[in-house]
Amino acid sequence: MIRTSSFKLESLDILVVEDDPTSLMFITQILAKHGCTVTTAVNGHEAFNKIKLHRYPVVVTDINMPAMNGIELARHIRQRDADVQIIATSVNCETECLISAIELGFNDYILKPVKTEELLWSVRRCAGTIANMKRLKDEQKKICDLAFHDPLTGLPNRRLFEDRLSQAIGKSHRYKMEFGLLYLDLDHFKQVNDNFGHEAGDQVLVEASKRIESCCKRDLDTICRQGGDEFCVIITDCNGRLQLEKIAEKVLNEFRQPFKVNGAEVTITASIGISLFPDNGTEPRELEIASDTAMYAAKQAGRNCWRDV
Repeated sequence: MIRTSSFKLESLDILVVEDDPTSLMFITQILAKHGCTVTTAVNGHEAFNKIKLHRYPVVVTDINMPAMNGIELARHIRQRDADVQIIATSVNCETECLISAIELGFNDYILKPVKTEELLWSVRRCAGTIANMKRLKDEQKKICDLAFHDPLTGLPNRRLFEDRLSQAIGKSHRYKMEFGLLYLDLDHFKQVNDNFGHEAGDQVLVEASKRIESCCKRDLDTICRQGGDEFCVIITDCNGRLQLEKIAEKVLNEFRQPFKVNGAEVTITASIGISLFPDNGTEPRELEIASDTAMYAAKQAGRNCWRDV
């Protein structure tokens, strides 16, 4: 376990709320001396107005103040941001005040006069909590990315594709819009793995994903790696087949540029199948079958081309 004293305070953004000038100067000087970036306010109203404009990870506030006291300020902060660390300072050690502080989720309660060691210990503990929360969120994001994204290309995987496809169908049903689904398969990709190795094949897949992305730059569209050398693209709110055909042709043009594999230039083409909602289906499986059928029609037509249903 990491000791509280080991957490550094450099650049920690802190809001100090205190109506007593002497206490305000004392707390501010201590925190600034240890590297904190300190902003001050003399009452709850002023503090909350500043919080609306900027997020402070740590707030050190007096309890007894005019124009919104510390209890009211904490209540407003908690309604806005549950992760802010709030430290109370007060001369009041009565049970009722302490219970209110606990119920509102104050992270610490320091009795006045504030002692340097107690203040620094409390702020460091809050800094540790912030670091732990960040680490937890980062780990959760990594888990989420692994669950819904292809680890090689970073593109959405099959699971996320199915969710996006269902969303596209729901939206298109509601607003009476068309959208397209493109299935893309690299031609003779197995030869790359056989001749140059799987690591080279992975490099080709990464480069292929980038080329596909360069042709579909709208945030509305979703590009997925289905697995192996298969990709799919959901083109939402499209203007009929003509737009889908133009995108498919653009992708084919990108693939006509040779891929560099272990110092050699290799030509790798693609076969693309196109389906359109609602003409070729109104359910996910229907559209997938239509695009897959069209893709195999492109392969039978000689590859390096697109076909639609």
